[in-house]
This record gives sequence, C-alpha cells and structure tokens, in this order.
Amino acid sequence: MAKSETERTVAAGIEVPPYSVVVRAAQEYMARGGMEPHDLACEVGYAKSTFRHFFFGSYTRIASTDLYLRRALWTYMEEHPLPGEDARLPAKLLPTRDTRLILERIEQAREHARIIVIEGPPGTGKTTVLRWASAERHRSGCKDTFYIRARTSMTGYALARRLASLLGANPSATRDRLVSNVIRKLRQTPQAVLLVDESQNLLDGHAEAFESLRDVIDEAGCGCVLAGHWNFIRHLTNGQGRFLEQWLSRIDLRDHLRGLAEGELDEIAEQRLGQKLPADIRRALISFATARDRNALYRNQILPQRVAPFATKFLSIRRVQKFFERIDDLKSIPGNETKPLAQVARAAIDKLMSPEGKVL
Repeated sequence: MAKSETERTVAAGIEVPPYSVVVRAAQEYMARGGMEPHDLACEVGYAKSTFRHFFFGSYTRIASTDLYLRRALWTYMEEHPLPGEDARLPAKLLPTRDTRLILERIEQAREHARIIVIEGPPGTGKTTVLRWASAERHRSGCKDTFYIRARTSMTGYALARRLASLLGANPSATRDRLVSNVIRKLRQTPQAVLLVDESQNLLDGHAEAFESLRDVIDEAGCGCVLAGHWNFIRHLTNGQGRFLEQWLSRIDLRDHLRGLAEGELDEIAEQRLGQKLPADIRRALISFATARDRNALYRNQILPQRVAPFATKFLSIRRVQKFFERIDDLKSIPGNETKPLAQVARAAIDKLMSPEGKVL
C-alpha cells in the first residue's frame, strides 16, 4: 500500500508544508521580489530545468520524491524573507483631494470593469496610494486588487510573467500560454482590478507590452487603473495615439492630479500635530513643498480644460510628508520629547531647506 505524502515526510524526518502550500508561497515570494523561477532556482542552488518541472508539477516523474527540493525552497524563503507589498506604507493616507480621487477611480474600475488613466507630476502621491489600496484590500482578505510597477522598456512577455507571479499562475511558459494563465486567474477573481504604475514604460518601443495588457483586460473582463507621467498622456494623444486606436476606445476616464491645496495642508498639519502651524513655519513649508509641473504648458495645449488651466506649480505631497517625518525623527531623540512643538517643527523645516537637506 502506497504511503501518503505526510507519512513519507515523517519517515524522512523532514518538516515541510505540502507541495501546494510551497508553490503558492514561492509564487508570492517571486512576485514580491520581482523574480522569475530561474532566478529563484539559482538562489536556492538548483538547475533551472529542475524548478521548471517543480512548478509544472512534473518533478516526481524524474525523481522519486520532491521532499528535499521542497525543504530547500521552503528553508531558503524562511531564511531570506522579503517585505510584503505593504512594507513602509503609511497606516493611513493623507486626506487630500488627489488621494480621494485615486481611491474613487480604483473602486469604479473594480466595480464596473473600467479602464481609467491617472496622470500627474512626481510628488502627487500616485505610487503610495496605489500600493496602499492594493495592500489594504489584501489585508482585509479581498485578493482582487493587484499592483504592478511597469519597468523601463518592459516587454509583453515580461509583463505577462510578472502578472502571472502576482496572480499565482504558472509563470514558466510561452508568451501566449502565460497570457492564457493570467486571463484564467483573473476570470476566477470577481471584480479584479489591475493597478499599473509608471504606465508610460509600457509604451517604450512599439508598445508591445501595452498591447499585451489590452489582450488580458479584454479577455478577462477586469478593470484597470493606469497611472503615469505626462509622457503617457502625450503618447496617447499626439505621440503613438494613431497606432493605439483600440486602446483609446476603451479608456473611460482620464484624470490629472493637481497636488495639495493650501487648505489641505492646514488640515493635515492639525491632524498630524494636533495644532495649527505657526505662520512663519507654514510659509516656509509652502515654499519648501512648492514644486514645478514642467509639463503644464504642453498639457494646456493638448488637453481640454474642464475647470481651469493646469497650474505650473503645485504643493508636493512627498515633500510635505518629508516634513512630518523629520518632525517625528527629531521628537524621537532623547531630550526633544519635552520641547515645544513649534521649536521642533522649526528645526525640521530649517534642516529640510538647507542645501544638504533639500528634497526634490
């Protein structure tokens, strides 16, 4: 009578989870680390072909047991942990107009399978909000929101492999097979939505990665939020737009992030500090946080202005966040905890505005 997997594991003196558990953990590990199966094989010390058989479920055809491979893989992941996608994310997002807009668009994309474009200059909080939204859904047990950052010159094949790893699909296959695996997983996930950051990178070269993403969205029927730099909008309008007619007909909404309003800055300061900022520190913080939108002129020329012309300057959420982080750092130094908040805040802004502390 054949022994069960548990009996063989006990007999071998090896404590390791079942195959399905190890595979899911490895797929999540690769997704967090931006790894491919052959990368993980090299790290663990196995041949690429061995890992290919393992993930395909055919390893036991060439070996009597996969116990030792599972133990090596499991041990490696335990000894080399990777931070989850919510690492270094704030517990709460800043209550800004842009934050609310991004979260609303994510919900619309998920609930109605819409394709939505969000564009804004660096410092408007796109990446933080997208990553936070995905992590928050996963923390609540709803694994339907998937964040992916498009890398420079990303190919369609690389995009498909990254999506497969995120979704727990087999990432070791040809391009067409990978896309099929991704589509199948997304169809199995009600109201799935893809959050694609730095989307302008999908348009490098001949936009092959962008077209691969369209194949996935069309066949899976999922929602998608595309966030990126102004170059993304430029390519969709007077750049490569004439080659992307199929895409343009699918985009439901386009939004521009405008940065913090001064009133929002006051609200955030009271929430974080429990009091209003002294007038001189407020002026200094506004000066420090003011950033230039270098594409405002082109945006005004190309896009319809629904409310008002796009401003050439904005208050950077990133810089404001640096200010409050600096206050927290100073207050954690022994002896500073009893100092007046205004004194600590003044020291924080003075440091940030010094040449060596300037943050872009």
